[in-house]
Amino acid sequence: MKRTILYSICFILACSCSCSAVAQQIVTVQDEPKNLNTVKQELKQYYACVEASCYGPQLEHQADIAFSS
Repeated sequence: MKRTILYSICFILACSCSCSAVAQQIVTVQDEPKNLNTVKQELKQYYACVEASCYGPQLEHQADIAFSS
């Protein structure tokens, strides 16, 4: 009976140690791409922006160039 309990405890410890070892193997990548949701939000802000460096004014500027040529 004691041997069975001891084996059970050893098995549980071995499983928990191996799981934590797997969980610690996190790889970080340099220059990892942005999260897609973050990019979507940035694009929405760019499209809604009215500053000269944003979508609408740039599009109008390019259209003016095209029509004047």
